[in-house]
Amino acid sequence: MAVGRAVMAEEDAVLGRTSSKSIAVPSSFGQWMGRMAENILDTLQNNPKALYVEFGVIIYTFVAVMIYIRGKRHNLSVARAWTKKFLLGGGIVPKNFSRLDTGQEGEKAVLLKESPHEFKFYASGRRFCESMDGSIQLKVRQDVVSIFTSILYKTMDTVTMDVFMNDESMDDFVFAVGKRKFATKLHKEQKDLNEFASIIDIPAEQKMFWPEEGFCAVAEFKETFGGIFDNGLACHILSTMKDQDLFKHLVFIHISDQFPGSIHKKVIRFKFLLPSASKMGSLEPLMQLVFVVIDAVGLYKLTPHAKQKSGKHRAAAKEKEAKSAEEERLNALREKKAEQKAKERAKMTPSQIEKEEEKEKQRLMKRRMKVSSGGRR
Repeated sequence: MAVGRAVMAEEDAVLGRTSSKSIAVPSSFGQWMGRMAENILDTLQNNPKALYVEFGVIIYTFVAVMIYIRGKRHNLSVARAWTKKFLLGGGIVPKNFSRLDTGQEGEKAVLLKESPHEFKFYASGRRFCESMDGSIQLKVRQDVVSIFTSILYKTMDTVTMDVFMNDESMDDFVFAVGKRKFATKLHKEQKDLNEFASIIDIPAEQKMFWPEEGFCAVAEFKETFGGIFDNGLACHILSTMKDQDLFKHLVFIHISDQFPGSIHKKVIRFKFLLPSASKMGSLEPLMQLVFVVIDAVGLYKLTPHAKQKSGKHRAAAKEKEAKSAEEERLNALREKKAEQKAKERAKMTPSQIEKEEEKEKQRLMKRRMKVSSGGRR
């Protein structure tokens, strides 16, 4: 850099230019640009690899920002398409519920944004149920790592709706239907289904309305399947879904009077895969099915025999749970006593420990003698 300045000084002398001292002081931006240029030249001369790293960081930052903006916009477009089709105006949700409100104002009054990939909606005021909580879970498209994770684990855009049934509007039973992969997983992981129900195939009389393979049910009582889906409107919707290849969007429907992880006792959970924003209207038949199932569950009544079995199942489950709770309580008490004893033992002298061990041996011997004498009698 010193050689460069010397050459510039010689040129100034030959051409008759004034020295740099007589030139007006440049602006702050100009000074910053000059220093930056000098730093880049110095870096190129002394450590060119460091410059490559800096350029790499700049490029990565630019790409990350662009991915964030694009991912956020994409998720927002999907959420808005759902809102426009099903939550606003003449949408099927406001047609079936008297109130659709998140407790917020403006756009958030219908759809509440929890994060760039999660949205919530709430509805209430309908027969057979207290309310419905909805959650739109989208892929995390805002960062590179999450994009690769989504590809690796094949995560999808989904909507989940939990309908909280009135206690008097639903009998005591558990049931689920969906893609075999998810229905089997539900049966293994959900306590109510695992304890009360078993996996069954789609009943023969209903097979014409369902895909030929890939779906199954988890039922406490086999007749429940027909009780929910064996009606004209449900069969018509299922036929439409089959004709239009819409069963690919149905993940599962889970109905339970013992729904795990919920403060509500009786719940129906619907989980669907979401299409792209431009094809959101294709989910109309599935959304119609939601309200047909709610009404079917509200009207469905177990047979006297099934109701009796249901009562026995739940009584046995309560007894088992009570025994388990008592066992946990006794174990906790034993652990507490053992800890207390260990603390007391730590304060004892070796001779006191020896006396305590001798007393314990005598107690054990007396107990064994009592047991053996009792057995001889």
